[in-house]
Amino acid sequence: MLITASIVRWMHVRRRAWFPLASGTLGQAWWMLVVFAIALGMIGLPWYGRLLMWCGTIGLVIGAAQVHGGRWGPWWALAVAHALFVAGAFVQAGTDEAGTSAAGLTAADFFYTLATAMFAWALLGFIRDQKAGVIPWRGALDGAVILLCAGLVGWWVFVQPTLDGAPAFPSPQRFRMLFPVADLVLLALAAWLASAPETRSPSLTLLVLGLVFWTAGDALYHAMSFGVETPVEPLLLMWLFSYVSWGAAALHPSRHRLLAIRDAARVHGTAGRLSLVALVLLATPVSLLAPARPDALTATLAAVLITGVAALLLGWRLRGLRGSVERERDALALVADLDPLTGLPNQRRIEEVIAQALDAGASVGVLVIDVDRFGAVNEAYGHHAGDAVLCELATRWRGLLPARYAIAHLGADAFCVVMPSVFDEAHMLALARRLQDGLREPLWIAGEALRVSASMGFSLAPQDGHDPWSLVQQATVAMQGARQHPGKVLRFTPALRRDDPRTLLLLNDLRDAIPQGQLWLQYQPKVRLRDMRVIGVEALLRWQHPVKGLVPPGDFIPLIERTDLMGEVTRHVLDLALRQCAAWQREGMGLTVAVNLSMCSLLDVALPADVGTRLARAKVSPRRLALEITESAAMLDPRTSLDTLRALSASGVHLSIDDYGTGHSSLAYLQEMPVEELKLDKSFIGKLVRHDASAAIVGSTIRLARRLGMYVVAEGVEDAGTAAALRRMNCFAAQGYWFSPPVDAGALPDVIAEIERRPALQLS
Repeated sequence: MLITASIVRWMHVRRRAWFPLASGTLGQAWWMLVVFAIALGMIGLPWYGRLLMWCGTIGLVIGAAQVHGGRWGPWWALAVAHALFVAGAFVQAGTDEAGTSAAGLTAADFFYTLATAMFAWALLGFIRDQKAGVIPWRGALDGAVILLCAGLVGWWVFVQPTLDGAPAFPSPQRFRMLFPVADLVLLALAAWLASAPETRSPSLTLLVLGLVFWTAGDALYHAMSFGVETPVEPLLLMWLFSYVSWGAAALHPSRHRLLAIRDAARVHGTAGRLSLVALVLLATPVSLLAPARPDALTATLAAVLITGVAALLLGWRLRGLRGSVERERDALALVADLDPLTGLPNQRRIEEVIAQALDAGASVGVLVIDVDRFGAVNEAYGHHAGDAVLCELATRWRGLLPARYAIAHLGADAFCVVMPSVFDEAHMLALARRLQDGLREPLWIAGEALRVSASMGFSLAPQDGHDPWSLVQQATVAMQGARQHPGKVLRFTPALRRDDPRTLLLLNDLRDAIPQGQLWLQYQPKVRLRDMRVIGVEALLRWQHPVKGLVPPGDFIPLIERTDLMGEVTRHVLDLALRQCAAWQREGMGLTVAVNLSMCSLLDVALPADVGTRLARAKVSPRRLALEITESAAMLDPRTSLDTLRALSASGVHLSIDDYGTGHSSLAYLQEMPVEELKLDKSFIGKLVRHDASAAIVGSTIRLARRLGMYVVAEGVEDAGTAAALRRMNCFAAQGYWFSPPVDAGALPDVIAEIERRPALQLS
């Protein structure tokens, strides 16, 4: 069964390589003409052979015109050679029919000679064509071996008997014995041409097959001149097969490969090809059995000489092949150890470096670095910009490290630094700080200044492990924990492993959540404090896992933010929220729906147009949509963020700064952004009535925002006292569990009615 399957697979591959047999309408019509001519021969019509001869010429002319057009080229040379062969065959047939003896050289001999020379010129044209680049000289060695060995056999089998029995030169017999020898030269040139992998194709196979049958036919025809009885019909079929093969070679779609540009650095050798050359080399000793060879001493000396020269040529060929293989092996070894994008060592190589350092007995530090929110850069600027960021970081960090330290690119946006001798944890922290300092200057990508940050985790050997893989894995776990660490640098501890495998499984499930409809929205009312009217809602994402049930947002939203899913999830939330807003509009509920934007969305220059398209599709007014952004997202790339926000504001969309007070910006800076609303973070609101400092911060923020034309929304209102205090501070609106927790869209009308039935908050 295995052998049968292999044969079927081989036939399938060959079928795909060989079919279609011709390109274009003319090529297909040519094959129909060939089939018609063969059918004529099968029913016994004598002139089918002439039709097949001209079929070969016609095929070559069509192919040459399709490849070269009106310019001269090797295929045109083959067409001319073929026409000369056919002309010689017609002249020879006319002479035979007239019964005239060929006492001397005839016009047919003249045509055959010109045709052979033109055929050789065409093959040389394929080999040395200007489009072919460097000539594959190694292939010339194969051709020379074939010519020497096959030539010796041909000499003793055909030429020597002719010399012994023919009159003195110039006689027709002695001249015509050169045709089989010339055919061997053509075969040697074809072997030279086939030495380049780029030229190997069905078209070349057809060309070589035609030459092989032509050489065999010439050899049999020449043998007839000194008494060897040969059936005429097989001889004619060999020549006719050659004519058709050459025409088919010119029409096959792979014919362009004979003019392909050659790569001189490639290894020009296959097992089949070298085996063929070796078999030809063995043919020389076998030629000693030829009946017409010279005396034993001469034959032996000639065989030894030819075999020795051919063996030297073959040895030279194998030496060159070995050199090519070694160069390619070294190149592949280098590629296997280096990252093709950054030029740094890859993970395979860095593990070898760690192993060598461990074997030396020294303390080893392994630092894993991950570029924060790198997926947002790819989504906003494109993958080419992300690649440019990685290359720039590799250059910067390599320049900051001592020569004895190794830095590698682990793939994606992760890097690894190995310190072969580290004194203590403080030494690793100092190294991490140095690398973080290298991020202070912005990266210039596509003419834009982009600031990036990185999370870093490290492990130490032998304290944390004794093998490279464990050290890298532990440093990776520490890096993941460093994302939420204030300093963005963390050393590995066993406590950091808490739920890492489960988190990975959760991330895999998250990728299927959108297409399977597992992500949905709840809505939390936003209440105007002066009259307790619900003026809008905030859309909050929820995940109903088919097995785990309702997954807390804190478990899966950070995962989304660290992957390339953020953009897809944001678009999904926008669509859900706008569809629900349109439904509320139809029911007479004039609510504004707020959707949180991620950093990658804010850096997406196509976001304004995308939002406009979704608003139009949902038939929702832009003033009914509020987009909330965080301070940290706005500060990552202020210039791009400002451009995006201005475009959104110009479209009529309501803009809000979420979690205000947790970032690093000032209200004076934020006034440059076209935002209308500030949402005070719940960390301030929760302590409002218990801490005078929190009350002072909230009050001053509300007053300054009002002067700048913004209104303030307080988040996290959990009790009536906090709501009343905010009302006294002239806070515009608030949301929190005291008003209502997030609820499903269907429950919202009842929740709104209950909130608006409450008495107004008093100022006193």
